[in-house]
This record gives sequence, structure tokens and C-alpha cells, in this order.
Amino acid sequence: MSVAFRLPEELTIYTVAQTRQELLAWLDASQDAQEDNGVRQVQAQAVSDFDGAGLQLLGALANTLAARDQTLVLQEPSEAVRRVCHQLGCTGWFEFQPPGGTP
Repeated sequence: MSVAFRLPEELTIYTVAQTRQELLAWLDASQDAQEDNGVRQVQAQAVSDFDGAGLQLLGALANTLAARDQTLVLQEPSEAVRRVCHQLGCTGWFEFQPPGGTP
């Protein structure tokens, strides 16, 4: 089982380029690892500042994983992440763990 990727506190237009590089390195490092049921976990509880650029990055990650027959699970997404996903109608893009809790 691979290690979950931990998102930074700020996932905005100012930080997505760096976070993207870190996500790509994480994907490369665990590409050959055996995943439990094709699930990739991203810890999102620390995110306090989240905007459309952060949402686009997570959407691109979800699409990349779907192409590999894997699922993106956001572990304990913060209120900021849930709020933006809910407001923009993107809650179906990801699996939230635990589920529910939309603002």
C-alpha cells in the first residue's frame, strides 16, 4: 500500500505549480506499488486556503488516476475543500473519506 500524499495548507493559484511537481513525484514513486483496490489517498485536512486552481489540480489528478483504473480518495477534506467542491458542483469528482459533511 502506498503512502498517502499530504496536501499543503494553501492550495491556490500561487502554490499549485509546486504542489503539482510534488504530486507527480509521488505518483512516479508509487507507480509500481500494489494499490489496495486501485485507491490513491490524498490527505486534505490541512488545506485552509483553496481556490479554483487547487480544484483544477485535484480534478486533473482524479482524471489521471481514472485513466489508470484508480480512484482518488480525499481523506478528511477540510471545510475549505468541501465548500469549494460543493459551491462549484464538483463533489462527484472525488470520493470523500469520511463521506458527507458538505456545508
